[in-house]
Amino acid sequence: GHFGVKLDAVAELVLYFEGTTTSNEDYFLPDGPSISKLILYGLTTSSSFKLGAGKRILATNLLLTGFGSYSLTNAGNDVDTLAVLRPWGSSSGQNIAYSDVNGFSVGTIIWNSTLSFKTDADITWTWPGSKSVKGIQNNGAWPGYGFGGEGGDVRLTAGGNGAITLKNSIATGGLVALSAVGGV
Repeated sequence: GHFGVKLDAVAELVLYFEGTTTSNEDYFLPDGPSISKLILYGLTTSSSFKLGAGKRILATNLLLTGFGSYSLTNAGNDVDTLAVLRPWGSSSGQNIAYSDVNGFSVGTIIWNSTLSFKTDADITWTWPGSKSVKGIQNNGAWPGYGFGGEGGDVRLTAGGNGAITLKNSIATGGLVALSAVGGV
């Protein structure tokens, strides 16, 4: 339905998901600017998120966090900066695949929302706002606490003549595959 509200911009949109999720939504404002910051948050280790046929993401910043796998390889995705943050306990089966219509950076994203979820064992994970993630931390490792992690594969593709700029590192226990005609 329509609410008669005109949005000038969406500063930060957090989408929580669990289980196998195929989104049949586009993530952008068709009659206005793109989303400034899109945060996708998987609630369970068996979660997976993919875009339905013909759907796309247009956002300045895309933060993939929580548990599960991400398959965001549809034509037309366009972000400026991608970052990934996994909680401790992430596994090797939690893969990330992202394709962009042109170039993008693996960089730093600061979020403002409090990200929180409760596990089956009644443990609540909370990441307060005004925090930042640098690059892709797909291994769930928390070195400051002595926790290690495994992490799955990370596959990134820049379309056209675009480049992938590594402003920060990629940490994962799996394969890293980068493909960009414009270079890495």
